[in-house]
Amino acid sequence: DLLPIASNPFAIGLIYSYLKDNDNKLPNNQDDLFSSYIKSRLNSCKKLIKKNNFNEEIIINYAVQISAYMLNKDNFGLEASFEELKLRFPAVDIGSIIEILVYARIGRIGSGEEKRFSFVHRRFNEYFIVQKYLTDPSLINMESIPIDSRFRDSLVLYSEIAPEHTAIERSDYCWNEIKLLNETDIIQSKRSLQQY
Repeated sequence: DLLPIASNPFAIGLIYSYLKDNDNKLPNNQDDLFSSYIKSRLNSCKKLIKKNNFNEEIIINYAVQISAYMLNKDNFGLEASFEELKLRFPAVDIGSIIEILVYARIGRIGSGEEKRFSFVHRRFNEYFIVQKYLTDPSLINMESIPIDSRFRDSLVLYSEIAPEHTAIERSDYCWNEIKLLNETDIIQSKRSLQQY
């Protein structure tokens, strides 16, 4: 299961970290790979988390919420301004949460005037989105698979760890799109080819 990502230097780094932290055992899936790395990074900033009266679960929960917010905002892509996040999450000191994510090297702040927050790699964004899908599968828009690449990779990861019946449903949807491949219909061909 890890072979498709193993040619990516970022993924190789995660696999190496996992082996180091887990007695040279490989993860069961990508979810284990990311979860282990994120927990290890948050563990490295325990003092900062405690100083701000947070815990690991709160930081991960807000990383999930921030990720979902950014992904669903067409004008943001995979980043959002610090001010926008403050408005979106008024019940918490989002600045401290962002500081922890940056300190843990999971997130980063851009150098521009707006101070835009993003995750250090889009794969973290995808991982956190998948956590949201696991708690609320109704958020998944199947139509986004053939037409919106922002969602496609996260849905691949979701299918890897979702309940079997859900993964089969996603797989069937993709195969049905592939069967519609039509060389004379450019739009349908593009939709079908996106399934690969």
